[in-house]
Formats: sequence, structure tokens, C-alpha cells
Amino acid sequence: MAAAAEAPAVVEETELVYGGIATRAVALAVDSVIVWVALLILGAVFYAIGALFGGIHLGPVGKFIVGSAAIIFAGLYFVVAWTTAGRTVGQRAMGLRVIDRRGDPPRFFTAVIRTAMLGLCIVTCFIGFIPVLFDRRRRGVPDMIAMTTVLYVPEEAADTPSA
Repeated sequence: MAAAAEAPAVVEETELVYGGIATRAVALAVDSVIVWVALLILGAVFYAIGALFGGIHLGPVGKFIVGSAAIIFAGLYFVVAWTTAGRTVGQRAMGLRVIDRRGDPPRFFTAVIRTAMLGLCIVTCFIGFIPVLFDRRRRGVPDMIAMTTVLYVPEEAADTPSA
């Protein structure tokens, strides 16, 4: 009976450390630079091709299409990075990872929702990131709506593929 009253052995868990606002801001800045440099390179390539054929002159509809394509390109950067690796290049540089409720990288639809909410937060002067300062798990509006969490991860654990 004395053995039955003993507490079971406790399995040691690693404590989760949630990504803070400053680290996430630096990661977003790095990702923004990557996206805009890629867009500048693409624009230069298309300009050079157009110059070979007498130049490209875009009307309002053409400019709208180019702007929309740039937004879609930026969105795809985040969606592809989050669904494949669980983090963007900027987040990797800052030691961050995005996980869903299961602890896995977000699935496609979740990453699309998170990206759309990220865009809305940026357009509204980053107001959607204020909850990161007060939420226990440091989640912003994109995280709350997409049900994701941003964690600090040790590099050796982050580079190990999950089974």
C-alpha cells in the first residue's frame, strides 16, 4: 500500500518560452527586407526584358495587377515558410518557430489565415501586435485567430526533423 501511495515519476518537460515582441519585430524586419529585395530583383529583370522590346508602359489596370502580384508574392513567402519549416528566414535568425495547437508547423489554411491577419496588422500600424505585450503566451491577433503560437527554440532542437 505504501508503494501505491507514492507519486508517479515525473517526466521532465522543457519549459516553453514564447517569442516576445522585440524579437518578432526584428524577424519581421528581416523577412520584409528579403521579400522586397526579391521583388526589386524581379522588377529589374522584367524592366530589362521590357527595355529589350521597347519598354513596358503600364496603365492603371497593369499597375494594379503588378501591385497585387507583389502582395501575393509576399504572402506566399510566409505561407510556404510556415507550412514547410515552421518559420521564416527572419524567425530562424532570431531563434523563433511558429506552431499550431498540435505543436506542428501550421497547415496551409492556418498559414494563409495567419498571413492575412499579419497583413491587416501591418496596415493598421501594427495595432494587432499590442496583445503580445499582455497575453500570457505572447500571442498577437494573427496568432489568436489562426490559433498558433510563436516559441523560442534551441537551434539544435529546431534543426532536428520531427518524426
